[in-house]
Amino acid sequence: MLFRKRTTILISFFLLALCPGFSSADEIASAGRSIFQKHCAAVVKVKLVIKLRIFISGNEVKNSELISETTGTVLSSSGLTLVSLNTTEPDKLGGKNLDSELGDIKIIFHDGKEVPATVVLRDSDLDLAFIMPLKKLTPPVHSIGSLKITEPEILDEFFSLGRLGKLGSREPSISFDRIHAIVKKPRTLYIPLFTRELGSPVFSKNGDWIGVILVRYNKTGRTTPRAMSVILPANDIMEVAGQALEAKSAAH
Repeated sequence: MLFRKRTTILISFFLLALCPGFSSADEIASAGRSIFQKHCAAVVKVKLVIKLRIFISGNEVKNSELISETTGTVLSSSGLTLVSLNTTEPDKLGGKNLDSELGDIKIIFHDGKEVPATVVLRDSDLDLAFIMPLKKLTPPVHSIGSLKITEPEILDEFFSLGRLGKLGSREPSISFDRIHAIVKKPRTLYIPLFTRELGSPVFSKNGDWIGVILVRYNKTGRTTPRAMSVILPANDIMEVAGQALEAKSAAH
């Protein structure tokens, strides 16, 4: 009897693997490698110098300087790069006793070149910080802002590209995941099941761009957990990116 049950389970898994919509391991690996090779150079590390001040009962008791790195996605040939705003402002999630100020910024491109940059636009509601190099870049510059955009459905498979930190020689990385949930209000957000690297671009299996992993948090701090990883749709990102490019042009 036990043998029959085990056989039935194995047959069921075999039939599911044959059904349309269920990707084999080889198909997943092949699709992931293709996306990795085409777009990993558009994923960069951004070095941030952040000045921190700690307060107790309204009095400053300590100040220090933090040098951190966050992942960024290059959106245009001009070098416009998107990072999670919260990675540039740690005080927003650190509580009322912490204050931060962003100092020097450098974009570290895939070839190791470090380019001084500045924030040209912030959007605290969407967790967006757009960073632009201070000087014109020498082409070619790898970017993904002109890719075809797609809107995934629940349980759709996707890939996210990342980049390791200094300890990992800033090598590019890739993760495989599924859409765990879709939030509709107050705006559409896709919720990943596992992926957590903020600033990472997300792609469908056929290489279309879905969005970027950012963070959504409750500013009042009255929910648990206070923050969650989300995928902001690419259309929303590019709408604000257009404003960032206009702001940069106006500054010149």
